[in-house]
Formats: sequence, structure tokens, C-alpha cells
Amino acid sequence: MQKDNPMTVQHNVMSDAVKELMQGDQGKQARTRAQEFGRRAWQDVEKGGSSDEKLDQLNECLLLRREFQSFIVVLL
Repeated sequence: MQKDNPMTVQHNVMSDAVKELMQGDQGKQARTRAQEFGRRAWQDVEKGGSSDEKLDQLNECLLLRREFQSFIVVLL
């Protein structure tokens, strides 16, 4: 390992950090937050979720635009 490279990390420092994430309170908190974000993401994409609603709104807008363009062509 190069000691003069600022990007290198000693083995024990890395090992301690991994152990803390795997077994310590910070790791438990990080896993809890990740699970919550995952749960929210699934809710957003489920039927009736915010992403689902936004896609429905986009689809409606595109359909209305197509109908409007067809209407203008008929008038011309």
C-alpha cells in the first residue's frame, strides 16, 4: 500500500468502518432509513401513488394535445 497517496486507507480503518455499518447503531439506523425509503418508493409507484397519478396526468395531457391538434386540422 502506498503511504503517500491520500486516497489509500489502512486496513484496520476500513475494517472498523465496515463493522460499524454492519453491527453498530449507525448501520442499524442506515438500514432502517433505507427500508423506509424503499417502502415509500413502492407506495409511490403503486396504483394511486404519486408517480402513478403523475403518469396519468401526463397521459391525459398528451391525449388532450392530440385531440386539440386534430380539431385544429379539421378547422383548417
